[in-house]
This record gives sequence, C-alpha cells and structure tokens, in this order.
Amino acid sequence: VYMHLPLGNHPWAEPAAIAAECAAQQSPDYFWDMHDALFAQQQTLSPQNIRTRSAGMIEQIAGADAGQWAACMDGDDATAYANARVEVQKGLAVSQQLGLTGTPAFYVNGYSLRGALPIGEFRELIDLIEAETR
Repeated sequence: VYMHLPLGNHPWAEPAAIAAECAAQQSPDYFWDMHDALFAQQQTLSPQNIRTRSAGMIEQIAGADAGQWAACMDGDDATAYANARVEVQKGLAVSQQLGLTGTPAFYVNGYSLRGALPIGEFRELIDLIEAETR
C-alpha cells in the first residue's frame, strides 16, 4: 500500500500528491507514471511551478487525458478534486496515527522500518517474520 505524506517543509508536496491522485483517477498506471516523474524531478519543483511541471508530465504519459487531469487538478471537476484531496488526507491521517514524521516509512506485518534502508534490512526482517510463523 502506498500512502502520501506531503511534509510541510516541501510546500509543493501536497499539490504534487494531488497531481498524482488526479492521474490515478484515470489509471493506476498513470498514478505511478506521475509519481515517478515527480520524484525524479523533485529537486526542480516549487510551489510556483508544480502546476505547469506536472501538466507537462501528464502530457508525456501515453494514453492519459491531460484535459481530464487538468479539470481534476484545477478543481473544475469539483468531485474529482475532492476525491484526490481525500486520498492525500487519508495518508496524512494514517501517518499521524502511526507517529510518522518523515519518509520513507515501511510496515511489514506490523514491524516498522523507517528511512531509506538497504534491501538487506528488509530481507532480515522478512526472514525474522518467517521464522516466527513457523
């Protein structure tokens, strides 16, 4: 499960999350395409350019309807925009419940892993969980 946690120290993070959710309304694949493009370019994003930059990203996604995405992103389709915001808010609520203050954060069968960790730490945890269930 992927959940958003747009941190306040990144003022473009919430609009970026909404941009990804607007893409998701067309296709789960479009969500990941937008997500990946946003993360790949995160160093160049700002509150001033997030709308135009994400619009350029949706136009690069084969099959995506840029007009439908824009109606969601700009709130012209109030229902679509509200649904996108709800998805972002769900992630924030869950993060608060879990006491998360940063990303990335992972949960594997109730065990928490926080931070950008090497794959070996995930393997160790999975091995531990498997040993406990035997």
